[in-house]
Amino acid sequence: MPIIIYIIIIIFSALWVRKDAKNFREKGVDLNPASWSTFVFLFWIIAFPLYLILKFSKYKKIAELGNQPLPAVSKVHNWWIVIIFIGVPFLIISFFMISSLITAKERASNNNVDINKVQTGLTNNHKDNLDVGIQNKDIKTASPNLSNIETYSDLKYGFYFGYPRDLKVVSIDPVSAGNKKALTMFKVYDAQYVAPAGATGQNVRTQQRSVRFTVYPYSSSLLLSLKNEYKSTAKIEPVTNTTINIDMYKPTSGLIGPYSEAIFHNSTYIITASSVNHENLMRQILTTFHF
Repeated sequence: MPIIIYIIIIIFSALWVRKDAKNFREKGVDLNPASWSTFVFLFWIIAFPLYLILKFSKYKKIAELGNQPLPAVSKVHNWWIVIIFIGVPFLIISFFMISSLITAKERASNNNVDINKVQTGLTNNHKDNLDVGIQNKDIKTASPNLSNIETYSDLKYGFYFGYPRDLKVVSIDPVSAGNKKALTMFKVYDAQYVAPAGATGQNVRTQQRSVRFTVYPYSSSLLLSLKNEYKSTAKIEPVTNTTINIDMYKPTSGLIGPYSEAIFHNSTYIITASSVNHENLMRQILTTFHF
């Protein structure tokens, strides 16, 4: 939008200069209205102030002498001015409109990534693990419905992943969460979960399907610092992902239920993921994660 306003200002300035210069020529001032208007149109930031300076310092004084009017400029030359004034803005505006359409199409494409790939990744890589939570009666966990997958795309940080449609993705303020180094945080969780009467915070965290993600700016020192936190933590089977190396850890924790964490990165961002009692869900999501 700003570029279109700028073009409109230039066109009106050039047309005004042409009309004003034509008036001066009729009063005997030797100047070419078409050339001046073209000059202003092509080099507005220099030509328009220059014309105003000459108008008040030179042309008005000459016009006041009452010289004989000079002949009009060739009409052929005027046609070239019309072509330039109409053609050039049309080409510029068309370029920006086409660029905007291409950008919009790319964004739409990013927001609608190939859902079949996401579903295939979830189904093929973790098909054997779907009922782990249900088989363990001491752990109240549920398997996601892989026949109904939603895709979350983050255009700002350039990644997407698949997650069960019965869950929800929400942002978390990193500062409020006590993590000032993070760029953003979000979680995938079951918004329909209702805690049983008398359930404590840790019980809720154990029972509610939830995976928390934290995004950091990439730096080798920060990556080393984050990995050092897992120095004394047992590494477990990494996530099967064809595009990213994702390390998984099982920290010793006083939390109720098993606690799982993951860390991975590209050249721009470092991402950590964590979940209490829902390692299975976290693995299924991370399988589909793509930068």
